[in-house]
Amino acid sequence: MKIDSLKRNEIIFKKEQLAEIKRILKSEFIGIDKVIDNVIDSFEPWFIFPECVVKPITINLWGMTGTGKTSLVKRLVELTDTLNRFVHIDIAEYNDKYRSTLKNYITDDIIIDDKGMIFCFDEFQFARTIDETSKENEKQGTRVLWEFIDTGMIYYDENNKSNYLEVNQYCRALKECAKIDYEIINGVIVNNRKQFLDIMDRNFIIQYSRIDQEEEIKLILPSHIDEVYELSSKRFPNRRTFKEYIEKLDIFDTIEFLELILNENKIIKPLDLSNSLIFIIGNLDDAYRISSEVDPDKDADLFHEMTKSICLSTIKTSLCQRFRQEQVSRLGNNHVIYPAFNSQNYRDLISMHLVKSANKFNDLFEIEIDFTQNMNDIIYKESVFPTQGARPVITSINLLVDSYFSKILNDICIKHNDIEKIAWDYECEKFKIKCINNNEVIDEFVYPVELKLENDRKSENLDKNAIIAVHECGHAIVAVMSTKILPKKITCVSANENIAGSASLELPDMQIASKKLLLQKIMISLGGMLAEKLIFGEENITYGSQNDIHSATATANNMIRSWGMGNEIAKLTFPDIRANDQFKLKDKHEKEAFEIIKSCEVEALLILENNKNLLIEMS
Repeated sequence: MKIDSLKRNEIIFKKEQLAEIKRILKSEFIGIDKVIDNVIDSFEPWFIFPECVVKPITINLWGMTGTGKTSLVKRLVELTDTLNRFVHIDIAEYNDKYRSTLKNYITDDIIIDDKGMIFCFDEFQFARTIDETSKENEKQGTRVLWEFIDTGMIYYDENNKSNYLEVNQYCRALKECAKIDYEIINGVIVNNRKQFLDIMDRNFIIQYSRIDQEEEIKLILPSHIDEVYELSSKRFPNRRTFKEYIEKLDIFDTIEFLELILNENKIIKPLDLSNSLIFIIGNLDDAYRISSEVDPDKDADLFHEMTKSICLSTIKTSLCQRFRQEQVSRLGNNHVIYPAFNSQNYRDLISMHLVKSANKFNDLFEIEIDFTQNMNDIIYKESVFPTQGARPVITSINLLVDSYFSKILNDICIKHNDIEKIAWDYECEKFKIKCINNNEVIDEFVYPVELKLENDRKSENLDKNAIIAVHECGHAIVAVMSTKILPKKITCVSANENIAGSASLELPDMQIASKKLLLQKIMISLGGMLAEKLIFGEENITYGSQNDIHSATATANNMIRSWGMGNEIAKLTFPDIRANDQFKLKDKHEKEAFEIIKSCEVEALLILENNKNLLIEMS
């Protein structure tokens, strides 16, 4: 084996270093131990055997906001002492009509280290090349990305760089313009002016809004004539001769002329970054379907379980809605998927930051702080949005702890010469601070606390609360009695003014749902309104069931029209003369779907009538 003792010792040292770094990261980042294992395992070949890297190693990190994607990468770079070789690039900065491109930034502004660079392309979803309507929409500023990710090579023009790029871009735009008929007299466009300007605007050549309606538009725009002349100056004795020549050309001759001078000035240099490590970081909202949910009363554990089911094929499907297939393939298969935090992760995060605050104040003022469990509980209730990760928690701790400590310290200084320890508790919208010396409480301070989410959860409208309680318990009882699955959480108040209450039900995977489960789902959807009807009477049911009715109707229609669960195994829809894969929807099919809803209504109501006492007691 051709490995000398020096290299062997280096490998052993780096291996031990990574093991210690993994331990540190797991102590600093909550709830992502598996993610850290995957990242370190992918990072190891580049870190230990850099001489073996002949093609960029790409690590893709996907997850919801606030789960520690970017901060994990930055901390890893810091701990491995590779900060001088680290380049963080926010793709969103190159998303608009920038003259400066990502290629220019990498080739002009970065000091390259031949030991290997680490590139972090953050907010990668903004590099999309396919828009929401499936049309190609590649940004000029990020065009270099895909070749770079695949090979690590960037090719750029060394001489006359800015002029060359400008003229080359203009030539490409003219080729698009050539598909439209023009009448050109002495280099001036006399018809189809608007189409010409639209194309130039779309190719980042000129802003249409800056062109006056009466302004004369020339084939070679004044903003580019200097660049064209500088590239072709050897061909003409003076500038006047050059202008006379180009004004005689039509659009096709102009394109031919531009291509000729571009070829004459092309001096392409390769920048070899094939030994790089590349982190791709982004948010994929359609893969994380719950990411738009902003209700703080939703169950974090339920969201966590939902995100655990996200797999590689889910990620690639989502990527293919933003990028071309060949571009997705260049990202490779090394995709690290972040789960949402569960409730214990949030509690651990809160405890960790409370310890950090306590240590900070102890270092500054030599006062030990003991936070009670009540503090952890109220910070959880006041700060956790299950889809928004760590950031709201950290800012809430700054608001509820750091800002109050100055008040506490001020009162201690006024009344006492020295305090060894304080016990910090929460009760009934008040912080209760016990000052302790020699294990004895010598004083106590009380501070009113202004809460936001907890106050929003309070409702003085008891009638409304009663209706919502009955409604949500109706959903829950039908679910329990039909599926034998207990709800994880039922609420009749919410901090979100747009949400009255909720019953969190963790039903089996609806992507492989059976006909039986779909019927149970319809029954559960109807359970809320039927409970209102049973307890308060039909004349007192509310309009709060509209989403439930929409859900039940959609499920019943899909069962008949799309999933072949009715009397006819076929796809049924409104007639389309071009479609051969569907049959015409008829009244009998509408009736069949309606009968499904009616039969589910009868069964759900029977369940509630048989369990009326339970419904009242739960409510």
